[in-house]
Amino acid sequence: MNVSNKAVHAYINYIVENNDDPKVFFENLGHDYDIISDEKKYMTWNDYRLITEALNDKYEKFYEAMTKHGLTNKYVKRVLDILSRMISFRFVGDFILKYSFKTFYTDAVKIELIETGKTTFDIKLTFDRPEDIFPVFVDMYRIVFLALPKLVSDSMSWDVEISQDKNILIYHVNEHMGAPSIFASLQIVILRLFKLDKYYKNLIIENLQHTNDLEKKNLELETAERKIREAHKEVLLANRIISHDIANKMLIVEHVKRLIARGEIEKASQKLDIYYKSVKGIIENTRNVVDDNSSSFLMTDVVVWDLLEELIFEYQDQSVAKNIKLRIESEIDKSFTIRTNKEAFKDSILGNILQNAIKFSPEDSEVCFRIEMTDNEFFLSCKDSGIGIDSGLVNEINRNEDKLFKSTLGTHGEQGRGLGLFIIRKVCRELGLNVRFVSELGRGTKVIISKEIA
Repeated sequence: MNVSNKAVHAYINYIVENNDDPKVFFENLGHDYDIISDEKKYMTWNDYRLITEALNDKYEKFYEAMTKHGLTNKYVKRVLDILSRMISFRFVGDFILKYSFKTFYTDAVKIELIETGKTTFDIKLTFDRPEDIFPVFVDMYRIVFLALPKLVSDSMSWDVEISQDKNILIYHVNEHMGAPSIFASLQIVILRLFKLDKYYKNLIIENLQHTNDLEKKNLELETAERKIREAHKEVLLANRIISHDIANKMLIVEHVKRLIARGEIEKASQKLDIYYKSVKGIIENTRNVVDDNSSSFLMTDVVVWDLLEELIFEYQDQSVAKNIKLRIESEIDKSFTIRTNKEAFKDSILGNILQNAIKFSPEDSEVCFRIEMTDNEFFLSCKDSGIGIDSGLVNEINRNEDKLFKSTLGTHGEQGRGLGLFIIRKVCRELGLNVRFVSELGRGTKVIISKEIA
């Protein structure tokens, strides 16, 4: 779910009003202020939630403050006071609320006003998931809805009750309308005297609808533009993933050339067959990885031990070049299988793990795969004796699934592309696997993959 950065524009103003620096506030939350303040950009619903909760924690009167960034202009209030009597505030309110929610929350929250009686109606908010509804949001909008009528007309008030059913949040409103102000009464009398009330009523409705239509088109254009940008990013990412994983496999071709030169044709043929299947699988699965489309992966029962032996055979030449021993340990039967996509599991996950292990391990060391099983969970780990990773960076790697990390040179100066960890984590997620990195500088790295077994 995407939320427009416009949703936090009022937050930025409020932070400034409190003589605080919004840049410091947002950067402390891990956001780039230049991006978060760009109203043409979008954030995730979770980011919006965390920002809103952080503001609520920081400022005691946060809820009340949000009501001040609405229709507070006294001249606007006068006009809307007349409109609410000529047309009904529910019509105007319906337009205002739908307009603001569509502008701020795009497709993250759908709003609907449902008339339940002469003076009662429901404001129905539909979220994607029940967990997207968080208390600060619920309470904030209750305060906003309580204050909204007074911002429009001094003679109007709402009673607001709340109910929730799974992913649907409903504000039950009971509207009270007092006597109109002298200004409003006079204007209404004049309009009716000259029989202009119906004319202006229709004109206002037409303009509201026209404005609404224009805004819808504008939002459609923004959505289309965003989709184009996202598609462009996906194409770039797909190209990078393909080039990364295929580049890893190109070393096989070099080894095949040497095997042919030595006359080991059968072994060269085996290597080429592995290369062909791996590259074919990488290309086929890259689209699924970029799209987060786990349902498109072809899942089969894969014998883990056999897969690891095939992987070691594939990377044997690289390990021999550094005299690194590759071995497998198993505490369970060697015929044990898991249901997964063989190519994605072997090439995108285990291949990248082993590639990194060899790359960052010193000569005359060892890389060990270990297969274990508890009552209901399968574990596959890969432990090397390499240079290791700083503990702070390890925590960041485990926490940030979609972040790209800067590549570093291997122990023999091997050049990386900075995509390996990203691919490992992303493909694990798509295949329903958990992955965790354990490491210390100078003490090697252990990558642990796990999966619950029904």
